[in-house]
Amino acid sequence: MTEQKKTDDATADAPSFGEALADLEAIVARLEGGQLELEASITEYERGVGLIRRLQTQLADAELKVTELLGEIEDRDDGVPTAASATSAATSAYAPPAGSSVEVLTEDIPF
Repeated sequence: MTEQKKTDDATADAPSFGEALADLEAIVARLEGGQLELEASITEYERGVGLIRRLQTQLADAELKVTELLGEIEDRDDGVPTAASATSAATSAYAPPAGSSVEVLTEDIPF
């Protein structure tokens, strides 16, 4: 199997951003519930860390794409908002839903 085919298969099997976030929220709820055995808690915690990394990567990729697109628009010099103002607006759009127990870790995300 070629490297591109492996990458395509892995991408097709990966959950969407929303699915990964929902999975993370479910993991947090189970951990906070305190009903899991130690081994299960560690396994769930490890899954949560993996999901956080995936979500942070997806957010960083999206931010890069938005910045690139805004750079193309700015090159036209037609009064469209700057990349900095749009990035700020995009950042606020990724806040977790009200009442969510999931903390979004933004210190590693460059915006």
